Amino acid sequence: MKRNKWLAGMLGLLLIGTVSFPTQAKDTDIREKTITYQTKDKEEEKSFPETETFDGNKYVLKNVTYESLTSEPEKEKKVVEYTEKSDPIVKGSEYQFPEEKTVDGIVYKLKEITEQESEPYKQSVSAYNEYQYEISHSSAPQTKEVSVKNEKTGGMETVTCSLSAVRLIDHVWIDSDIDITFQGYDRNAIEWQGLVFPNDRGANAPLQGYEEQLLASVGLGTDGKVKNTYYTSDIYTNADGVVCRDARANIQKLVPVYRAEYQGEITTPHIVKTALYQGEQEVDSETDINYTIEATAVYQKVDNQLSYILAGVGILVGVALIIIILMILAKKRKEKQEHAAT
Repeated sequence: MKRNKWLAGMLGLLLIGTVSFPTQAKDTDIREKTITYQTKDKEEEKSFPETETFDGNKYVLKNVTYESLTSEPEKEKKVVEYTEKSDPIVKGSEYQFPEEKTVDGIVYKLKEITEQESEPYKQSVSAYNEYQYEISHSSAPQTKEVSVKNEKTGGMETVTCSLSAVRLIDHVWIDSDIDITFQGYDRNAIEWQGLVFPNDRGANAPLQGYEEQLLASVGLGTDGKVKNTYYTSDIYTNADGVVCRDARANIQKLVPVYRAEYQGEITTPHIVKTALYQGEQEVDSETDINYTIEATAVYQKVDNQLSYILAGVGILVGVALIIIILMILAKKRKEKQEHAAT
């Protein structure tokens, strides 16, 4: 039993001594070689010699690392567009866009002009007729032709306006006349409209004093006024042989004023013009990029590599010895067990 423990301890020491073989690399055992290059392929790698000689010692390539230092895109010309719209203008009218424009330092040239329908301009037109007698909506003319200036084009247009309303707006006094023919002028009494009165034979104001009757003959009352009366002819004999003389009364009568109102509209089509300009702008390329890459090759001294190899071999040998010893111990234990059994 004690012997087995002693063997196990020895095996442990052997194993520890085998796997803990120290290897301290010196600074001179590792050398680096760095190159900086430019490329358009970010994944491009540079080849390094598999072996290098530093200070008379041979080194072998261990690994290569890459670091991207800068990335500078190439400049390229990009076509850019710029649009400019006009205010709403009368359809068919002229509107000039400049052939060239400079915006934010970019020179744009006119490529094409398009136009789109815009909200038409609607100009209200109103007119009226006044009548110094009573009219109704049905008796008034239903339309009225009006000549009006178009506010947008400046030209004159004829607009057909429709009747919108008829209303009484006032009463006014207007001048009028009543024509009079006296019959039997050569008699002492003369007759007019069934009235018989003395013949004044040449008075300058015939029918003076008979103003109410004179107005009543034409259907007027307080809505009429007689201004004056006078003769308009000499004495004459009519076809019936009756001696006559004509006269006239200047009167005023109060009449209603009716207004017939009309409404219409001028619709002027409008458009909006859009100018498309194109120019060139210098921009950073998204695909054509110059990369500055730093490649670092790590070289290891050849002698130092040999010590690592020997250490590895030592580990393998130690493991093999452990396995052999364990097999021998197992075999002896089995033989003892068989001997004890017999």
